[in-house]
Amino acid sequence: FAYQTRRCEALDVPQLRTSADGSESLNASLVAHHDGAFAQVRAYRRVRELAGAPFKVVIDDRRNHNLDQMIMPEGGYTRDLGKHVTLSARGYLNRYQFQDYLVYEPDPNFRDIGDSTWFGAELRAHLEILPHDLLGATTGVELTSNDVTSHSFDEGDEGSGITTPTQFNAQGVYAEVDSTPRPWISLSGGVRFARN
Repeated sequence: FAYQTRRCEALDVPQLRTSADGSESLNASLVAHHDGAFAQVRAYRRVRELAGAPFKVVIDDRRNHNLDQMIMPEGGYTRDLGKHVTLSARGYLNRYQFQDYLVYEPDPNFRDIGDSTWFGAELRAHLEILPHDLLGATTGVELTSNDVTSHSFDEGDEGSGITTPTQFNAQGVYAEVDSTPRPWISLSGGVRFARN
């Protein structure tokens, strides 16, 4: 768990001194594991004031800010299949949102909201070819499904805004070799084929 805030700083820009340059962030994570199984939840929320006044917004107004937030639960299981093969599986959900608050004179103020939801699953196997980590190989498959929506509108007139939904899937197959010839050096290389 971590919390950070930045306030009461002044930023000098041409012909102006502004204190609308603050930020705030909250990060949290929880991890658990037992007998080859693991689960974790990670989340964050960040707010950043826009001191640079992008897109010709009102300068030195703390209401100009970006907000982004995410939560990601993930779980998986790893099992040894004999002395030389390890099989791993994991699944995850990623929920992310970005918001833009822009203040104009005269009104209306502008809002932009982007939402995304990702589902994913991965299955991989590792083969120990030579002992003591001298040579190993990993192969796996990964599937993801993504649902993304962007909604931009003037405050007070949300119905006349623009909404852009996007959905896409991706599939990937990969292979990698790895080696640790000395305790202070590790080598790896691989290939990946992805389709979306």
